[in-house]
Amino acid sequence: MRMFVTGATGFIGSHVVNAARAAGHEVVGLRRPRSTPRVPVDLGVDWIEGDLAEIRSSDLAGVDAVIHLAAAGVNPAAANWNACFQTNVIDSLALWNAAAKGGVRRLIVCGSCFEYGANGARHEAIPPSAALEPTGPYHASKAAATMAACGLAHEQGLECAILRPFHVFGEGEDASRLWPSLRGAALAGADYPMTPGQQVRDFVPVGDVAASFLSVCVDRPLEPGRPEVHNVGTGHPVTILEFAEHWWRRWGAAGRLLPGAIAYRPGEVMRYVPEITL
Repeated sequence: MRMFVTGATGFIGSHVVNAARAAGHEVVGLRRPRSTPRVPVDLGVDWIEGDLAEIRSSDLAGVDAVIHLAAAGVNPAAANWNACFQTNVIDSLALWNAAAKGGVRRLIVCGSCFEYGANGARHEAIPPSAALEPTGPYHASKAAATMAACGLAHEQGLECAILRPFHVFGEGEDASRLWPSLRGAALAGADYPMTPGQQVRDFVPVGDVAASFLSVCVDRPLEPGRPEVHNVGTGHPVTILEFAEHWWRRWGAAGRLLPGAIAYRPGEVMRYVPEITL
């Protein structure tokens, strides 16, 4: 299969590209000028440099499927309403329309567990059908992007799936996130101050997320005009403290975990766990 992957140098995207190449698929990757992959990427990728809105139907000649992972605002500190909606909705929709016009019939979109927002706290396990109650610019723009992708799929008769990964971790993750910062402290022999850690989450390795995207893209029968939405997780939720303790032991850390040294954030959601449908 020949795939066009956006966000191909990003955290999840780099792993998706490598998984696709390892399985023998052709990959055309979209990257911004001077961007570098979060993890080393297979040398067999055909690269296009540019932005989402610059892609034309002719760029997608011979492409069987689009895997759309590019997004703005993943880092909350860098998220703002205009940039998130421009990239995640308007520019993404321009790409999807170009793909449909060019004859691409399969669209696999990376959503976000944070589309559920405030509603997530009301569920023991959040179903994909749960109402979306986003609470910020990134979350709201991803929810809007889901609606746009579903609407376009209905209108154009596209085979479409939206996958919402939960708490992804692994190589290539931003250094400020939990797992990389935990590892940095462990390997440095430093203590690690953290919240009491009783929040319950479904932490899913990035390799498993990449495998899910590839499996849905290649193997899943999708009905034209009837988009699907799925959560991506392990089905084995743990507390943040349990997660930290597991990796602290695994890395043989000499320092101490310091649960309770940091207060919970205002409005902290204590349970955010998916119902797994893949």
